Amino acid sequence: AVVSTQSRSRYFATLKSRNNNSKFFKRLYMSITFTDFWICIATSPIIESAFSPNRHGLLSSNATFCSTWYVVWFILPPISTFLVGMLSVSRLLLLKYPNTTLIPSLPFVLPSACFI
Repeated sequence: AVVSTQSRSRYFATLKSRNNNSKFFKRLYMSITFTDFWICIATSPIIESAFSPNRHGLLSSNATFCSTWYVVWFILPPISTFLVGMLSVSRLLLLKYPNTTLIPSLPFVLPSACFI
């Protein structure tokens, strides 16, 4: 999953943008890919503990790591859901109002502003 996320990220980074709306969608897809990459990384402690002999992984014995992992796992899935919802709403707006120009920096600014 991490390899496919990295290849998607590389694809969107090299994609040429023709107008502001394509820049908006490029940045939105890059934000979704970046969030999915960190979700894949955040599942590694779960996988590691599932395959350890006593179901307690090496990482789960550290209280600082568990607290940090909990915060990351609490924040990442809602951000991913919000970005996919933002993708759906922005496509709906462009279907309803085809001459609308979307703000290209919005996919980077809005998710961080909503969760701060």
